[in-house]
Amino acid sequence: MVPAAASFDPLRPYTSKPTPGDIAVGNLSSQIDGRERLLSKRDVLQIREALVGAYLSRTQYIGSYSDFDQAEEQVKLAMQKHGKEPAALLLKASVDSALHRFDEALKTLDAAEKAGAKADKLKKQRETIWMARGEYLDEIVAERKAIAEKYPSYQSLSALAVAQMTAGDFEAADKSFIEAVRKYRDVSPFPVAWVSFQRGVMWAEHAGKPEKALPLYREAVTLLPQYVVANVHLAELEQEAGNKDEAKKLLLSVLKPDGDPEPASVLAELLKDSAPDEAAKYTAQAKQGYESLLKRYPLAFADHACEFYLGPGEDPKRAQSLAEQNLKNRATERAFSLAIEASLANKDTKRACELAKDPRLASPKNPEIAKLRDTAKQGCK
Repeated sequence: MVPAAASFDPLRPYTSKPTPGDIAVGNLSSQIDGRERLLSKRDVLQIREALVGAYLSRTQYIGSYSDFDQAEEQVKLAMQKHGKEPAALLLKASVDSALHRFDEALKTLDAAEKAGAKADKLKKQRETIWMARGEYLDEIVAERKAIAEKYPSYQSLSALAVAQMTAGDFEAADKSFIEAVRKYRDVSPFPVAWVSFQRGVMWAEHAGKPEKALPLYREAVTLLPQYVVANVHLAELEQEAGNKDEAKKLLLSVLKPDGDPEPASVLAELLKDSAPDEAAKYTAQAKQGYESLLKRYPLAFADHACEFYLGPGEDPKRAQSLAEQNLKNRATERAFSLAIEASLANKDTKRACELAKDPRLASPKNPEIAKLRDTAKQGCK
């Protein structure tokens, strides 16, 4: 059972209690409904921008990937009616970036710059893409550090923390995340749950210290029980700790037939030995979900679909193809790791060796990835 938030690392000096997660999610959905109604009466680009932002936010937290379809539709309408305006181009780039269509997003940002878009907005979106690809990290950290020192706020400090995390300075990032929350003065649980989740991902997946992530994932889930990816990551750590019943409970709490397929994928892995028939059902559900998403948004889901096919999906060739697609789009440590895992699973030692020797993987920050790289090198001839 997930403990009360008060027993965790005290991140936030709230002046009042945060809004309960179910109410916060309901409020977000109400905002979306209201903006949709308003947009049907007044075709204003700013309303469309706010609506797309809300769609992307709801998807981020509760895995409502049909909201990607809605966001795409709004971008299409914006481009039809306001295609030459900087704001419309920036809106398109933001959705392209969210769906990991980074090359397309950068081209659109170039077009927005020619159309007269503001430099600060262009820079923010370009930096998001560069960080997703592991590019220009030192420059971004230095710039964001200067801004955060001059104007310390939740926004500036959390932006700095993400850059520091991406650059591999985990201790500094952790301090910046905590300072960001100390500056937070609202009652919405979304930003604080996001920080807890990001810290958890940083320690578990980037730094190779899952024991530091466990209370942070619990914090995120306590603040926002509907937070799908936080529940999934917490369930994986609970499973590793031998708490399989708790892991199953967490996954079932966010499992939806038309939602994020990852809970079904992890459930299938969890139950493959104890309940193979049940596991097969979840495997089929996850496969259907991933294939549907890959048809619509291949770059956004290549990595998670690769993990599925390396696991319960049991298709190493499909996994390797997806891993290579993901690596081509963003050559990060994790992308290299997935590509090596998929190559080894597919008995493609030659490709695993090539990946392990790639200079971009010369000094991985995650010790587990370093071990995987060294294992792959042993197969080099």
